[in-house]
Amino acid sequence: MSFFYLQIIFFLYTLITFTENEWSDLYMRKQVEELLKRLPNGEKDIALFVDHLFTALESQEERHRAVTAANAVAGVKPDLTEQSTHQEDVMEFKRLIIRELEKTVLDFEHLGDKHWKKLYKDGVHIKE
Repeated sequence: MSFFYLQIIFFLYTLITFTENEWSDLYMRKQVEELLKRLPNGEKDIALFVDHLFTALESQEERHRAVTAANAVAGVKPDLTEQSTHQEDVMEFKRLIIRELEKTVLDFEHLGDKHWKKLYKDGVHIKE
């Protein structure tokens, strides 16, 4: 298989992966917005922090794509398994962030409810 065909395959793989992640990112950002609406007014910076984390992860993904593309142009064959693992790890990290934000929101919603079993040992506290 010639180098040209490898470049085309890699480009198509990157395009497909990017499209899937783009939709996932849009869905996750929508989840963050919905969770933001459920937080008390003083605690909105938690969701803003999550949004900043997502932005940083997207920036890191772009840098990774650029390095991989530069390596491909330089003749270094991309390891598709490594690329796939990297994408999966980033998406799993984003899912973990969303899950923890959801737990935090639930603890805030049940603040003061004596029958609620806290999801975090130390609980959550309203800023004064």
